[in-house]
Amino acid sequence: TSDYGQPYIYALFVRKTNPIWYRGGSLIKYEFTDKIDEGDLTRNNTLVVGSNTDELPIENAEHIINGSDGKMRFQIYKTENN
Repeated sequence: TSDYGQPYIYALFVRKTNPIWYRGGSLIKYEFTDKIDEGDLTRNNTLVVGSNTDELPIENAEHIINGSDGKMRFQIYKTENN
């Protein structure tokens, strides 16, 4: 989701990616989209990060991330290999 800015920036930060490597396509195996639905939860070996506006089954989320106001910001799902 891009509800809180450009999501690829978070991936670069967490991976400690050199900007030159990023320009070379180091995030090619990632997909960043604003169109997330329950079908994405059936993909193999996938980490799905949804926002509070995505209609996903919250009871299946592995983690819920709340803001400082206590409201849900992100839902995190990890799928398995089938």
